[in-house]
Amino acid sequence: PYPFHGFKDVRVTRTDSKGAYRFVVKPVRHTRYRTVTPQPATIYDTVIKSPEVLVHVRLRVSIGLSDSTPRRGQRVRFAGLAAPKHNGRRVFIQRRRRDGRWRTVARTVTGDASGNRSRYVRRVRIRRTGLYRVRVRGDGDHSTGNSRPRVIRVH
Repeated sequence: PYPFHGFKDVRVTRTDSKGAYRFVVKPVRHTRYRTVTPQPATIYDTVIKSPEVLVHVRLRVSIGLSDSTPRRGQRVRFAGLAAPKHNGRRVFIQRRRRDGRWRTVARTVTGDASGNRSRYVRRVRIRRTGLYRVRVRGDGDHSTGNSRPRVIRVH
C-alpha cells in the first residue's frame, strides 16, 4: 500500500487449466499489486513476477441537504462525511451546467468527525433548480471522491 515500500503476500490462489487466475481484494488506500510463482517454483527454476498494477482508491463522500425543495434565494445546508479521515481537505459544492460540466458554487474544508471520517458543513444560497454534488480533493493515498448527485428543485 501507499507509500509503496516493498510487497507482502495478500492472497494465494491456483490457476485453472488454461493458466487463468483471479482473486478479490478491497484495498483501503492506493495499492500496487503483482503476482509471483511460488518458491521454489514448481515448473521453472526461477520465480516469475508479473508487472505491477496500481489500484486507485477514491475517498467515499456522502451528501445531505437541509431542504431539497427550497424557495428561490433560500440557503440550503450541505453536510456530509468523507472517509477515510482526511481533515483539512478542500471540499467543492458543485452544480451541473447544461453542457454537462460541473461548476463550483461554494467551497469549504473537511474537519474532524468521530471514527475514521471527516465532516463538512456549508450553507449555500440556491437560486435555481439543478443537480448538485460534493467533491472532496484527494491526496497521495486516495483519489478525489464525489458524492452521488442530488436534485434541488427551486419553487
